[in-house]
Amino acid sequence: FFGGTTVGAYGAANSFLDAFSYYQRYQGQLQSYCLAWSMWDEMGMSRGYQMKQLTQAKGYLAVGLSQGMSSLLASLCHDKPCLMVGLDGSNLNIRRLTSTSDNLQQLTAYFTTNGKGKPNVSFLELMVEDAVGQPSSCAVVELAEMPLTETGEIDIGLLRESNLGRSTQERIKPRNETERQIAQIWQNLLGVSQVGIYDNFFELGGNSLLATQVISRLRQAFGNELTLQDLFEYPTVAGITQNLEVLRQLAQDENTFISETDEDYEEEAL
Repeated sequence: FFGGTTVGAYGAANSFLDAFSYYQRYQGQLQSYCLAWSMWDEMGMSRGYQMKQLTQAKGYLAVGLSQGMSSLLASLCHDKPCLMVGLDGSNLNIRRLTSTSDNLQQLTAYFTTNGKGKPNVSFLELMVEDAVGQPSSCAVVELAEMPLTETGEIDIGLLRESNLGRSTQERIKPRNETERQIAQIWQNLLGVSQVGIYDNFFELGGNSLLATQVISRLRQAFGNELTLQDLFEYPTVAGITQNLEVLRQLAQDENTFISETDEDYEEEAL
């Protein structure tokens, strides 16, 4: 379901198991169950696993023996052909794949009036064509006033948010220095006046070209190895901040492991 680097074959095999479970239940009349587990806690192939903290930071919890048995019994009590066990529902990496959201793009025309009459009906029924000449719908939204940036330009970011039904009062401001630096980088590149920690980079007007610039500036600011894939997977300030913490922890663990290995080598040499 989640996929990842070097696990394409493994993911494909498990996708088949999910589909086969549905097939057996609805075509073969068998009470089939397929349970996908996150990671076992020091059991089987997970015994001695060195990347447990990184895996948990991604939203995959370690399932102990008693937890596993309880989860199995609970799963069998629900009439579901496929279930995933051991996921951290509060983790951004999990939420982005298990929650529904609006489309990233919706062609919308915003306008204001002088209050002296209603807009022309033909204008409200505006029809446009896409790049290949196919008819495309265009939502038309009347505003009391057009949102402006500090420089007097139309604030495209706020317009997009109003189209998604979000209020500017609901935006959560950056809570620490890391989030403030990331938000400032986004504001400078996207040309928006405000960025909340859960605002989606691409919904605010970001694209692949701007994403490349964002990654470049983040590398300069934090000295890390963030990639474009990271921004696509974690397109919010909070998500990038969490990913930075994971990278820092991973770097510390690697340095500790190398240091311990060097000490063991010196002792053996003596």
